[in-house]
Amino acid sequence: MEARDIVGHRVTIDPDTLVDRGPLRLTGPARTWLDLAALLTLGELVAVGDYLIRWEAPILTPSELQHALERYPSRSGLKRARAALPLLRDRAESQRESLLRVVIVLAGLPEPACNYRVFSQ
Repeated sequence: MEARDIVGHRVTIDPDTLVDRGPLRLTGPARTWLDLAALLTLGELVAVGDYLIRWEAPILTPSELQHALERYPSRSGLKRARAALPLLRDRAESQRESLLRVVIVLAGLPEPACNYRVFSQ
């Protein structure tokens, strides 16, 4: 059996970052978001973060994501996670909305408000 083009990975996971979901032990949302920073684009990472902090049913807070950044200072993708954190918005309601907002902001244009409520009398 050949081992060409195979890349091995090793990750040490602190037991306190794991959560039980039925018979499975998984990394919690903050740690998973940070792990995804090494794999996703900036826009995709912002979309995941927007989902995690969404106002209607937040899974965690931006400060919990900030804490994860501080707790794992040598993780791969840390630079992208640091860039994504200030771009997160809790009013975003779709991945496409998050991706478009990131493109607009990175182009130097004013940031659009997410799901701004307009009332007519």
